[in-house]
Amino acid sequence: MEKIQVLFIHGWMTFKNKKDYLNYLKTREITIEEKIYWSNEYLKKNLGSKFQIIKPRMPLQDNARYEDWKIHFERYFPYLKRILS
Repeated sequence: MEKIQVLFIHGWMTFKNKKDYLNYLKTREITIEEKIYWSNEYLKKNLGSKFQIIKPRMPLQDNARYEDWKIHFERYFPYLKRILS
C-alpha cells in the first residue's frame, strides 16, 4: 500500500528590510535550554506508518525570501505523488 504524503511546511519570519532583520537578531530572546519541537516526532508518531512526512528544511529560515523558498519548494515537486480525482 502506498503511503499518503504530507508535505509539512513550517513558516518562519520575514522582514521589511535588512535593518529590521538585524535589529531582530540583536534583540531576540536567547536561551541555552534545549528546545522541544512538537513537529519533530509528533506527526510521525500520531499519524502512523500510513503516512510519509516530508519536512524540507527551509533556506535562510530567519530571513525568509520568496524567491529562495520558491526555488527550494519546486525541487520537491518531482517527489510528490499526484492525486487524481
